[in-house]
Amino acid sequence: RELTAALDIDYRTSVIRQFRARVFNVLISTNVARGMDIDDVSLVINYDMPVTVDFKPDYETYLHRIGCCGRFGKL
Repeated sequence: RELTAALDIDYRTSVIRQFRARVFNVLISTNVARGMDIDDVSLVINYDMPVTVDFKPDYETYLHRIGCCGRFGKL
């Protein structure tokens, strides 16, 4: 399934609920999922490097992304 800001909010909520309930086990998401915390996720793949408005690598956002994936010793 996918999760993007272009989707209706009710549909996004349904997708998140189903993913947490393990109805499906792969979720492809844009930055709309930033800050989401889902237990027992064993793999997160960052497909691309975030960029600034002038298309330069945004290292701070990248570090935030990967830090959230492994915080508190959890994967």
